[in-house]
Amino acid sequence: MRRTLLVLLTVALTYTARAQFVSAPAVLQTSYFTTDPTGMKVKISFHEQKGKLTVHEEWSNGKEGTIEILYQELISVSPTAPMPGGKWSVMVWQKSSGIKYVPFNSKDDAVSVAKYLAEMSGLGSVHESQEVVSSSTAPVEDAPRQITCPPATQLSCGSFNNLLEHNDPEIVGYVHPKDSTARIYACFSTEGENKFFVVLYGNSPKTNKEDSFLMSAFENGVQHDAEFDHVRWVSAEFGIISGLTKEQNRSGSITQSELNYSRSFTNLSGKQTNHSLAIRKSTGTYVERYSFPDKKGEVQLATYTGSCVQLH
Repeated sequence: MRRTLLVLLTVALTYTARAQFVSAPAVLQTSYFTTDPTGMKVKISFHEQKGKLTVHEEWSNGKEGTIEILYQELISVSPTAPMPGGKWSVMVWQKSSGIKYVPFNSKDDAVSVAKYLAEMSGLGSVHESQEVVSSSTAPVEDAPRQITCPPATQLSCGSFNNLLEHNDPEIVGYVHPKDSTARIYACFSTEGENKFFVVLYGNSPKTNKEDSFLMSAFENGVQHDAEFDHVRWVSAEFGIISGLTKEQNRSGSITQSELNYSRSFTNLSGKQTNHSLAIRKSTGTYVERYSFPDKKGEVQLATYTGSCVQLH
């Protein structure tokens, strides 16, 4: 009992000492609006208590989520450069809850918060080598003017190539990613619709067991939907997809042969829609399925197909 009390007292004194000598960055004392790594607008609020930092997020589509960063639980923390269309983030990896990302408006804010969390958790300073170099939004000089379109995708793939030809930063970023380990697929409708989506996920299971998953959908050349989720690699051949927060109904898997992803969301009629996606890597074929209740409560089904091109 005496030894336990001594340990608890030591921990308490350690946090007290850190609090005295480590000043919290100004951004942690405010609420602000930014965009998450998918480009969606989000309001961020912070509340710091002894031993933890609570991050409350309110997205423009009505979603809310809370991330609790427990200093004793932190395994790793680092500033992370944005994905195409996103802002700088801080990646926090905790023992009990895995990896989470907190978006910021600038690299300086992300770096200062990462360093603060590293000090408060006892991990030490964030070294320069841990800071990821920001991806430039300038056009890539050797960016191809178009990709080769699969059969029957002239309209949807043509829309992608049109953005590429205009040096759209997001699309160029998918063709020339800064992360050499990322796997990126551009998937085009074969049903005569001007729709395509891009799937991106980290693929470094040997060095990083936790990674990110992004699906960004476009219609008539404009982004209309985006999902940013989490990948946990069980082995080099198998990864599990899940939502970043408990409130998100996201699931899926990645194998050497196929990617499967499913989600549920509230549609414009206030009803729940279930969406599933399967991509067969060897052929590039994808199948999307939607199910939703109509006004009478009867379940309606819709299936869409297309072809994917691996960009990286």
